[in-house]
Amino acid sequence: MITNDTVGQVQGSSLLVGTVRETKKENGWLFAKVEWALTEAQQSIRTNVENMLAIRRQEYDPENEWIRCSKLININPAALIEVLRQYERFDD
Repeated sequence: MITNDTVGQVQGSSLLVGTVRETKKENGWLFAKVEWALTEAQQSIRTNVENMLAIRRQEYDPENEWIRCSKLININPAALIEVLRQYERFDD
């Protein structure tokens, strides 16, 4: 993965989609900071994290935003849109 790649991550029953903004290598692993698209699922996750931090009386730490790239799915947006259009035709 490289900067500006479109990536996804499944959390629960939700697909989060975003753009890689930064990468780093640490202990042989590649990590990415992702700018997630603002969706209801992403907002719900962010709210849960904020509530958890409040309970623990901890401050937000941007260093916790790094995600191991093996946990992300590289997405080709054009190909995904084409597949979704094909499924949409089957729903008619």
